[in-house]
Amino acid sequence: MYIEKHPKGYRCHVERNGQRKSKIWPTKRQAQDWGRMTEQDLINPPPSPTVGNSHTFGQAVARYADDVSSKKEGQKWERLRLAAALAHFGDVPLSSISQPEIAAWRDARMRSVTGSTVQRERNLLRNMWTLAIKEWHWCEHNPFADVEMPSENEPRTAIWKWQDIRAVLRWLGYQKGVKPVTGYQQVALAFMIGLHTSLRAREVLRVNKDTLNHDTRVIRVKTKTMKVAQVPITKRALKVCVLADFTINSAMLDTLFRKAKRACMIGDFTFHDSRAFALTMLAKRVDLKTLSRISQHRDINMLMRYYRETVEDISRRL
Repeated sequence: MYIEKHPKGYRCHVERNGQRKSKIWPTKRQAQDWGRMTEQDLINPPPSPTVGNSHTFGQAVARYADDVSSKKEGQKWERLRLAAALAHFGDVPLSSISQPEIAAWRDARMRSVTGSTVQRERNLLRNMWTLAIKEWHWCEHNPFADVEMPSENEPRTAIWKWQDIRAVLRWLGYQKGVKPVTGYQQVALAFMIGLHTSLRAREVLRVNKDTLNHDTRVIRVKTKTMKVAQVPITKRALKVCVLADFTINSAMLDTLFRKAKRACMIGDFTFHDSRAFALTMLAKRVDLKTLSRISQHRDINMLMRYYRETVEDISRRL
């Protein structure tokens, strides 16, 4: 057992029988008392008939999917990732999965996906384990502790150029100031709204006469992080938002937009990059705090990932 200073007090580390635990306490005395008790528990673990082999990884996946994932917009992605994890680990007891198994899973995933994807999947599984430990009482240890994960991908730098935007809009049949009729034209209008407002694809499709206040130029929609977000828009954005009455869904938007991008031979650009385009343009008009209110970002570092003005453009303004 050893104790070290921490900004919040004192952290006590305990290691016995191959197991490691640590916890932060306000005072050194509390940390010492906890450390002595924890050492005894690790040397002579108390019986736990209700925790351990009685619940499996498959049961945890099923419960998490029903209780947690089902309430999220991204439940489809979470269910797919949980199913993939189940195929990897198998329906084994939760207590049989520890750090070596997690490290093996990490290495297997890194052979086919990026570090950022592994990080997202790690967060999903770690959340499931946290519930299994703290609320369900199905197991006692989190196997992700002390397992090093790959670094996040480098932030994207791609930003739409006007010539590429015009090419995609022409291919989709966009008509300025005219309400869209075809599915392709709806995709074009959605793209224009994204470029002017910084809304994500799902949020763009929620723009209509009920969510748009014409007088105040404010859109009230459910976003990724808020049940009801109020997003202010420019006068120019209002002109395209008033045309919105979407009948397509996000899957159709994604399919048709990809088709248009391939037809126009557009490179490393996505629909989501329209968010970066809008925020980069808006950054020239408002301060950072105002921009974070528009984008609904609480983390300024995350917001900066969407600010993609090139150094050449910046130098021309200096």
